[in-house]
Amino acid sequence: MPNGDVHACRVLDVSLSGASIAMRTKPPMDSVVVLGRLRGRVVRHHSRGVGIQFAEVQDPDSLARTFG
Repeated sequence: MPNGDVHACRVLDVSLSGASIAMRTKPPMDSVVVLGRLRGRVVRHHSRGVGIQFAEVQDPDSLARTFG
């Protein structure tokens, strides 16, 4: 989180434009978050956590290096 808070999470799904994240704490909608080195914002809540939209569309090779 921008304020320095760190929350445990698990990546459920990732795409060039965002990710679905399982986490207990659900930041408010439109909250700025950082996943690894990728900045984004919360765009939805779901039963297991949140969906985030990256600030910039990612390069497929960069995502592969970040998430394997």
